[in-house]
Amino acid sequence: MSEKPTPRHVADAWLLRAEGHLKTARHISLDPNLPSADAAFHAQQAAELSLKAFLLRHGHTVVRTHDLVALVRECQDIDPYFREFTAQATSLSAYAVEARYPPLGLTVSREDAAEAIATADKIYSAVRARFGPTDVSSGSASP
Repeated sequence: MSEKPTPRHVADAWLLRAEGHLKTARHISLDPNLPSADAAFHAQQAAELSLKAFLLRHGHTVVRTHDLVALVRECQDIDPYFREFTAQATSLSAYAVEARYPPLGLTVSREDAAEAIATADKIYSAVRARFGPTDVSSGSASP
């Protein structure tokens, strides 16, 4: 029988998934034949999972949401530094759903995708810096 994972292990696993999304976003952004919207989607996911990992690490229950503004607000209640991401969270949130489905009409330029990746990287890095060593880390999110 396996032991129930600790909140720290769960949070570390979420941060590892965030790192994977960030790497995927970067990979997609380097290929001009792949949709920029897909890179933006993975950037949004990286930011979302990073914020949720931070909340889990601090004992919060994570709700099912793609609303990065709400997640940033909850994180800034723990650490005011996260207030820095409020404005960027608004634009990044749009990539959670609209960017994935062509009929919704969201056009994502290469520049938009690059900005989304940069924002996701800042959020991921802020969370990572506050975690310290993790038990499941694969290293840096840099390629």
